[in-house]
Amino acid sequence: MLDNGEIEWKGTLRKTFEYYFHPEKIDKESAELFQMLGSGRVPDLFQFSTMLGQSVVKKAKPRTLIETTAINSIMRLMSDGKEQPIDTFVKFKEDLSLWYEEMDAYGLTKDEQVIFEKHLKMVNGVADSQEKAMLLTMDGQIAGFDLYQSTKLRKSISKKKKEAAEEIKVIFFEQGLKNGIRKQVLDYAWHQIERMLGYSFSDPHVLAYTIIAFIQLNIFSKYNPIYWQTACLTVNSGSQELEEDDKKKDKNYGKVAEAIGKMKNYGVNIALPDINYANISFTPDADNNRIVYSLKGVSGMNDQTAKTIIENRPYSSFDDFYNRLYIEQPISQDENGNTVTGRLLQKKHVLSLIKAGAFNSFDTPIEIMKQFVFKEIDKKETLNMQNIKSIIRLGLLDKPEYKKYLDAINLRDEIKKKKLTGDKLKEMIYSYELPKKDIIYIISDKLYSKYQLLFPENKGLVEWSSNGIFISDNKFDKEYKKFIEPLKVIIASPEFVREFNIAQFYEMWFNVASGTVEKWEMEAVSYYSDKHELDEVNREMYNISNFFEIDENPEAIETYQYRGREMQKFKIFTLIGTVLDRNKDKHTFTLLTPEGVVTCKTYSGAFSHYDKAISRPTSSGKKETLEKSWFTRGNLLMVKGFRRGDQFVLRTNSQKGMEKEHTINLIHDVKDDGSLLLQSDRESV
Repeated sequence: MLDNGEIEWKGTLRKTFEYYFHPEKIDKESAELFQMLGSGRVPDLFQFSTMLGQSVVKKAKPRTLIETTAINSIMRLMSDGKEQPIDTFVKFKEDLSLWYEEMDAYGLTKDEQVIFEKHLKMVNGVADSQEKAMLLTMDGQIAGFDLYQSTKLRKSISKKKKEAAEEIKVIFFEQGLKNGIRKQVLDYAWHQIERMLGYSFSDPHVLAYTIIAFIQLNIFSKYNPIYWQTACLTVNSGSQELEEDDKKKDKNYGKVAEAIGKMKNYGVNIALPDINYANISFTPDADNNRIVYSLKGVSGMNDQTAKTIIENRPYSSFDDFYNRLYIEQPISQDENGNTVTGRLLQKKHVLSLIKAGAFNSFDTPIEIMKQFVFKEIDKKETLNMQNIKSIIRLGLLDKPEYKKYLDAINLRDEIKKKKLTGDKLKEMIYSYELPKKDIIYIISDKLYSKYQLLFPENKGLVEWSSNGIFISDNKFDKEYKKFIEPLKVIIASPEFVREFNIAQFYEMWFNVASGTVEKWEMEAVSYYSDKHELDEVNREMYNISNFFEIDENPEAIETYQYRGREMQKFKIFTLIGTVLDRNKDKHTFTLLTPEGVVTCKTYSGAFSHYDKAISRPTSSGKKETLEKSWFTRGNLLMVKGFRRGDQFVLRTNSQKGMEKEHTINLIHDVKDDGSLLLQSDRESV
């Protein structure tokens, strides 16, 4: 906000804060402020950031600071098997006559109701704080407690001491009745107090909490919300910690992904890290109402690489960036004054930036990646037999018309492994006199059969005896060169050279750029800027649901007995999404569905089963990984279960005689018709 001129520096952070956001200066009354509070659109609003807090402010829609402070305390109170205090507060707020009906039901006279009006009318007839409990008991028209007695009650609330509260209850009724107060009044007063025994806040405590929320509300509503949203994203993603301690902390990409996913749930535009605009941390772009992703947050990037990019800006094109930061150039001098050359960025950095969409202002990611791969491959103007290994590796001799040449090359390689030397050679050769510069190979019958097929004239054969079949290197080399001569002409042709360069391109593309643009984004920045990888799935085919449209309370469809206990089966739903992160301690993993971020919960055994890496020993004694954890970031999953609050609990309802369903399936591919290539079981060793 300072950088963009929204506020001015007042000499110190404290003075600047107090000038703009001191509790005495902020707005605490305007209708616009409370409309924003009740909208539930303010992320991470202090004490109202949970699903409960958000739902409460949406339902209660407070219109004053006092009301907001009251619900901040009341929403924490719980009543077993009864209407929750916050629901009573909302009901009375919408129709205060219902409060009077409640007092009528307790048998209070109109005069007695006036007693409670002075204590509770401002909070819609629901006592909200420890001080309210004290004032009710100290009122001479209720129990007439002294300060010592009411303080004991307050402490029983603050320390959650039920036994102490029961003792005070006895004293409360005894003293009230002794003072001539009707039992109905005492019953209703204790009804109000009893709800707070689950630990209501004290007024100074809850008011301070609420004031902090109002400061945040002012930042959000009086300035462009993008500033507050950026601050929340920076903190929740762990980016602030990384900035403060770059060398000691690794980026938690799962945490970053989850923070972005939740911010996108608020409808915030998270822009990809533009190479000419992005900074080390997340950057608010107020002009375009977006948050620009951080350079440092890109996979594989660190503090120094991000600073190098920023220091050399601006870039007019991808070529400009490539030539200045990636091509080898003088970068320093050694202790002897000699010039040291090198690259300012590594290949992995450029690849990550392309996949992150950092060059999208110049062209599409696909086109930029093409440019980079073309620059990286060793493009040939001509080819000869020195390039034959690369030609074979690229599969360019796999065509039927080239098979004989490929067979000859492979045969030559096999023969040259069978070299005979020294005394062993003299013992085995009977008739052939070895020239000084010749080499003899001894080959098997099987290898000789291959040799005869390609070289029926047998010009390389020098002896065939009981000791073996012997081939002369000099003689074989002559017939091999004659045989392979047409291939030299073929590979030297412009058409073949072009085919070679194209094959190199596809080989490198497969190694560094396979997958969709959406998959690139998940790999590089841990979120999708636009389209989810699973948007094209046929949802009807798999009965896939939107988590955020499922009722928070699971729907029971059947009850059954298990070990003497009555158990319930719940209606099962199916979700799809991309794995962002996992928590081994809580046995949870975070899934980015097409609609938003969902926390999935399973039991410890199932979590361990899907989380373990599966490997097998090799002949060398080392282990070969067959399959990584299914909870690896970027994996696509289909999961089954039910919603409970803000979590998706993995479960299936197995039935006798039917194949058991899996709670988790690994998605390998989305086909053109929207069907999925699924894997239900882990790899077996």
